[in-house]
Amino acid sequence: MHPTRTSCLTHLTESPECGSGLRAYTIDAVHDGEVVGRLRGFVIHYHSLDRVGDLAGVSHDDLREAVEAVRFAMASTHDAPVSYVDVLLVAPKAGGGDVARQLLERSWLYGDCGVSLLRPCPLQFCIDWLRPEDRALLGRVRIGGDPKRSLESLERFYARVGYGRLPATDFWWRMLPARLPV
Repeated sequence: MHPTRTSCLTHLTESPECGSGLRAYTIDAVHDGEVVGRLRGFVIHYHSLDRVGDLAGVSHDDLREAVEAVRFAMASTHDAPVSYVDVLLVAPKAGGGDVARQLLERSWLYGDCGVSLLRPCPLQFCIDWLRPEDRALLGRVRIGGDPKRSLESLERFYARVGYGRLPATDFWWRMLPARLPV
């Protein structure tokens, strides 16, 4: 069965080398024993924003601004953890949005965060900053196309899975359901 027509197994790996207040993680989607999608993210606390910016390749000022906007939108002044999605990619042969949606849903369960935050970025236009293993997953990527149209398509996908624009930033966010104590 085509990977977008069935649920993929996911495998979560934590990166312990990040330091205090920051947890990096990778989620791989596996279909027929092969990785068909990958999400890299961070569970961050407000005091660890500078470190996330360094690891994720984004300006920590941009990320700090986005987290401040989330805190304002939530009317929250406490240091609630935020799930930041740094990279989301799906192998071309997997196509469609089901694998990406499944990876996002799995990330929402990780870290007991109240918010998921990301910056839509069509990877075919910034492939040079990906890790070698991520580039290998994507295979040969066609760079052509219209960047504006690609971004609009990506934004429509994020809107369908519940994300919305974070005012005055390039980021999108989604409130996550509260988890009940076990």
